[in-house]
Amino acid sequence: MFLREPQCDIQVMYHNVQSLRKKWDLIKNDSSYKKSHLLFFSETWMTPNNSLNLRHFNVLQRVGDSRKPAPRGIWMFAHETISRFVVNSGSKVFHGRRGRLESCWIKISKTVFIGVYASPHTEKSIYLDFFSFVRTFRSQRTVTLGDFNIDSSKPSLVLNRASRDHFALLNAGEPTTLAKTSLDWILSNHPVEYGKYISFTSFHDPIFIRFPYHRL
Repeated sequence: MFLREPQCDIQVMYHNVQSLRKKWDLIKNDSSYKKSHLLFFSETWMTPNNSLNLRHFNVLQRVGDSRKPAPRGIWMFAHETISRFVVNSGSKVFHGRRGRLESCWIKISKTVFIGVYASPHTEKSIYLDFFSFVRTFRSQRTVTLGDFNIDSSKPSLVLNRASRDHFALLNAGEPTTLAKTSLDWILSNHPVEYGKYISFTSFHDPIFIRFPYHRL
């Protein structure tokens, strides 16, 4: 699957970048990112005082910033061309005794897009709380992209819960890291084109989805 060329498609990219500031020069000059409409970057390692600008994009949500750079955080950029279609956006962090899950979301027309980062060894109850939250959108179309830190090539209670909520894991078992593990998921309750972008900026490959504007 190739990244977007036709102007009639909307494209959403997600990437665990493992330090957004360190990779920023590569990202801001990469045409594949710049041709997208919505960008989720996770494990940003950002602090509240950090700021980054990408031409024609606005930072709509940033969550998980810490006083000192740490392996957490997720930022969401939206291209100015979709601003008139945005209904609302937000963020939510799920905590437990072990681990955390950070999320930010945006509703564009009748479709909800969610970006997720779960820390390693996050307990299962946190994932279940997240899926309960997703159900509150009651949208006909919902797409979640994220690093769940669970290898989708292996059986999982979390995957079972997603399936019960009528979400298909589109890239099940497809490697998304240099270690050939399948940690970065694309969950959707409606058909979309999807794929991964070969990048050498991180241990993780960027993943993306794409579908026509008229289906928003």
